[in-house]
Amino acid sequence: MAALEEHGERVEDGIALVMEGDQARSVFQSATGIDPMALAQEAMGVDGTVTADCADATCPVDGGHEPRLIFSFAEAQNEEVGGLYAEGDVIHAYVACECGERYSDKWVAGKR
Repeated sequence: MAALEEHGERVEDGIALVMEGDQARSVFQSATGIDPMALAQEAMGVDGTVTADCADATCPVDGGHEPRLIFSFAEAQNEEVGGLYAEGDVIHAYVACECGERYSDKWVAGKR
């Protein structure tokens, strides 16, 4: 994770990386060896819970597991799409758990 530290900020339980989309995906993949879009595809089918600050999550297999990493991004409000997207910007979060499970969560920004 040293590569993440070069681009991110050390926080209590890990490293927070905040940057624009394409650059973030590239840095994330280079540093972790995980394609963030592949992580999203794998995680989409399994619902979990991620905290509003995207710093922690609860594994749907066993709530005692710790997230190994969380990849999240915001998608702008889009009333044409409807659903959550009509209510405001949507936060997408994808998790790789220490147990190997991959899961996701999404919510309207500011409504968690």
